[in-house]
Amino acid sequence: MKDDKRVVLERLENVRNYYNKFEDMLDDLPFFIPSSTKKMLKKHLGQDKELDELMNSISTQRPPRLLIAGEEGVGKSALVNAICGARVAPTADKTHKDIDVYACKKGGETELEVFETLPSGSEQKVTQIVNFKPDAGILLLDSTKRVDIDSQLRFFAELRNAFASRGLERLPVIVVIGKADDASEEDYEVLMNAGEEGRKVALTVDINRNHLRDAISHYRSGILAHGDVVDEIVAVSSLSLYNMSEFRKILENSMKDPDAQMGFRMTFRLSEVMASVANRIVKLFSGLAAVVALTPIPVADLYVLLILQSFMVGLIARLSGRDINIKTAFEFILSLGGVTAAGFALRTIAQQVSKLANLIPFAGSAISSTIAATGTTAIVKAAVAHFISDLPMRKTKSLFRHLKKSDK
Repeated sequence: MKDDKRVVLERLENVRNYYNKFEDMLDDLPFFIPSSTKKMLKKHLGQDKELDELMNSISTQRPPRLLIAGEEGVGKSALVNAICGARVAPTADKTHKDIDVYACKKGGETELEVFETLPSGSEQKVTQIVNFKPDAGILLLDSTKRVDIDSQLRFFAELRNAFASRGLERLPVIVVIGKADDASEEDYEVLMNAGEEGRKVALTVDINRNHLRDAISHYRSGILAHGDVVDEIVAVSSLSLYNMSEFRKILENSMKDPDAQMGFRMTFRLSEVMASVANRIVKLFSGLAAVVALTPIPVADLYVLLILQSFMVGLIARLSGRDINIKTAFEFILSLGGVTAAGFALRTIAQQVSKLANLIPFAGSAISSTIAATGTTAIVKAAVAHFISDLPMRKTKSLFRHLKKSDK
């Protein structure tokens, strides 16, 4: 599946809409399902605050805003380009300005906004930054030089105070030590334009780790002298992209606004968003299956379990862009073969029904909650492998059997 943000947003919204229909589906369960069981399922469904927060933040996500401050020549614009993954800020023969504002865009949509400036200035500049409302502040330093950062840290302390005086969220501050490799920008540009081999060389520029350790040690002592102004310190290269993945994780984790945090994640770590939703669905419905198994309704528990499992498969399918109904989801569970989470042969049940809506409950002993939970987990993991990872059905069946065995 391609990491197209717009397509994924549509799929996640489809999942959200389908998920919100689940309470109505519980109300439509047959008369032999006690109302107390329906209420119990609704209660547990509404208690998954993590999934609710995740889905809400996906709907309300927005482009995050970053402040990048650093002295002239430290590579602020190069860092902007490295974060965005595109050349949005000029770096060669740039006319130095006190303030520049850039937007990372894709498909005409803004994905990230950056306020670039020198780490000093007037009260007017502080007001401009506060009005910009950055979600994180970055102080960029040069690993090839040793400078006094006292005044730069005072600038960020002043910003913190300005935020607090206006009742705004505390500004996270990350110190980034740049130019972690020995390549000059001109050399790097030549390599990047020299074809495939040149690009390979450009991306494997030697990193002098002893040099980096010395730079971090030097700056850390100055940072500690300013108390809690700085939250994180990380070394990167904007040219060879050294440590950029780790830097992005630090940036994301530092953001206090969940909408900005999700916006950042949707731009740079989209596959992880999909995995998070799938994992929450796994945990939610495995837990619901265990709860169903503990209810004293041995005549109806299997029916409810199959409804839960089929609905769960429908959610996973929607993550992959497939809009399947509950009957198709039930047929997918049947096609896995073996036994259901309840430990009963699905083929036996299937012979008794022609439609899921007319399924007659299987009489028998109550289901083990452990079997119900682990069996449901095996089904949803198989669904993730088939619908999201495009695993062929034959291999999906094999995976399901393996998961069932490993849970015994």
